[in-house]
Amino acid sequence: RACPSFTRPMKRFIRRTNTRLVHVVLGEFARHLIQLYKNNDVSEFQEIADAIEILYIRGTDYNREALTGGLLETIKCHCVCNNLDPEQFAKFLKPLSIRHWKSMDQS
Repeated sequence: RACPSFTRPMKRFIRRTNTRLVHVVLGEFARHLIQLYKNNDVSEFQEIADAIEILYIRGTDYNREALTGGLLETIKCHCVCNNLDPEQFAKFLKPLSIRHWKSMDQS
C-alpha cells in the first residue's frame, strides 16, 4: 500500500519468475525504487520509509533481516551500480531504519 506504483510491476515479476520469495521480491522492489529515483519521482518515498520503520518496530526478526539484507542492502548495491549516492535514499529513512542502514557499513 505504501508504494502503489509497484503493484503492477510486482504482479508482472511474480508471473514472469513464478516466485514469491521475500528476498527476491524485495530485490525487485529495490530496483523499482532506484528507477523511481532516477526518474525524479520520490513522491512515495516517505510512505515507504514509514512502512519500513513500522516493520522494523513491529515485525519479526525475519522481517527485519529481510528488510536489511533484502531491501536496504540491495538499494545500496544498486546505487553503486548506477553511480548514485546511497545517502540520497538514507535521507528518507526513519531512525531505526537508519541504524540498520548504517550497521551494514560496519559489517
